[in-house]
Amino acid sequence: MPRILRHLGDQEFAVIGLGRFGRALAVRLEETGHSVLGLDRDPAIVQEVANDLTEVVVLDATIEDALLAAGIPDFNTVIVAIGRDFEAAALCVATLKTLGVPNVIVQARSDRHGQLFTHIGADRVVKPLQTGGERLAEELGIPALLKRLDLGDEYSIAEIAPPASILGKRLSDLEWRETQQINILLIRRAGDIMVSPSVDTVVQEDDVLVALGPTANILALVDY
Repeated sequence: MPRILRHLGDQEFAVIGLGRFGRALAVRLEETGHSVLGLDRDPAIVQEVANDLTEVVVLDATIEDALLAAGIPDFNTVIVAIGRDFEAAALCVATLKTLGVPNVIVQARSDRHGQLFTHIGADRVVKPLQTGGERLAEELGIPALLKRLDLGDEYSIAEIAPPASILGKRLSDLEWRETQQINILLIRRAGDIMVSPSVDTVVQEDDVLVALGPTANILALVDY
């Protein structure tokens, strides 16, 4: 297999395993504007997602030479989403750390598997039932979105790190309520909590804004 050559930045990802969790993760990362290399050893699965991702490769991720040929050591973040094969996932995680990948995230189906993955060297363990593929993609691909709680299909409560463009501005200057239907419920600042902050409150650099509004509008707002 020819080596995949590209200019890689911190916001490019490799996703190993394109089942339900891995596919949702990879596709959502692409939707948030990031390049994704998807890998799976099943040619049929790779064919299914070929039109959704920047690049997809048929590859057995338990083979070190295959990972090297695909240029996986060049990625800053690799997510291992081989959920049903613990042995393969564990071997993959160990190999990725041996190859020097800085940030290896792995999907675990149980607490015990999670403990073993951490012992092997995984930098982070996620459980699909607690952190879905799309939610993890938003967390990785939209750093300004700190946390998000779904309220049905259309609305969310989210913690937001304010973009530089609004620092020093009053809440009334933002006009988020009028134009985006987004309300600031509270602001966390230096250990204090400002509930229902005044419209004259000035946004500061280390603030965390807790907002309520349409999910699509919140995601568009923080994807800057």
